[in-house]
Amino acid sequence: MKASAGQIAAIHTIAKRIGMTDDDRRTVMRGLTGCETSRDLTAFQASKFIDELNRLGAPATKVDARPDGALRLSGPYAPVCRALWLSGYNLGLVRDRTDRALVTFAKRQTGIDHLDWVRRPADGKRVIEALKAWLERAGGVAWPDCHNPSARARKLSIVEAQARLLGLPAESLDAYRDSELDVLIAERGRTIRKRQAP
Repeated sequence: MKASAGQIAAIHTIAKRIGMTDDDRRTVMRGLTGCETSRDLTAFQASKFIDELNRLGAPATKVDARPDGALRLSGPYAPVCRALWLSGYNLGLVRDRTDRALVTFAKRQTGIDHLDWVRRPADGKRVIEALKAWLERAGGVAWPDCHNPSARARKLSIVEAQARLLGLPAESLDAYRDSELDVLIAERGRTIRKRQAP
């Protein structure tokens, strides 16, 4: 059964209310349902899309916000983008470590208003590659040569870049567990930011 005229009207009304452009609306719809226009939606898909629009437009509440004030980013590229953004913070490049600042960065790269709406692989890659290039250029990160490095390989690259920034000798990190690498990155990040403080 096709989406009703009321559902289609609701989609456009909600999208407009939350400040979503036509392109953003289509991007989210395509990522969620695979359809290009609201007229192509089934009644079930339209209902699902309306729920998603309402979720995206809902103001942050104590339930929606994490204890550290971070947004509840749910887009497919959000975890990698957030990890790279925090790496930039721990290299002393990012001044505002919040998700809101990351969303602003992603919008500059893609023109899409919210990182949750970045669904197309080309858009996700644009944000990720921009972050990686910045960390490489300004932070001295030497990324692994492989096409899709593991999270551990990325962490090791950050630790090594931090060591160079701090003038520390090279060390073997093979024995470190991932959680220990996280702690090391955070500790070195604090030291880097203290050295940068006026």
